[in-house]
Amino acid sequence: MDIIIEKINFMFSNDFYRLYLLILCSIYAGYTLQPVPKWLNNMFNTSNIFKFFILICIGITAVYPIDKNKLINISLSSFIILVLFDIFRTFD
Repeated sequence: MDIIIEKINFMFSNDFYRLYLLILCSIYAGYTLQPVPKWLNNMFNTSNIFKFFILICIGITAVYPIDKNKLINISLSSFIILVLFDIFRTFD
């Protein structure tokens, strides 16, 4: 058991691995709350800025304390994830 815990701690010691895993898990965790209220669903359907803001907040939470470089990386990562999911929806 100690070996498993040690490996998990090693994996999660990297801020950016933690960030990507948290964002990915948060995306799928959102599906456990379905159906969401219509007003919230409309916000997610119509506002990329709202989606970006949510992902930024998740990233800052995962990589706290942040500095300028981490904030830039969080912003770029959030943007890339939004673009990738938009592309996936196009091919769906």
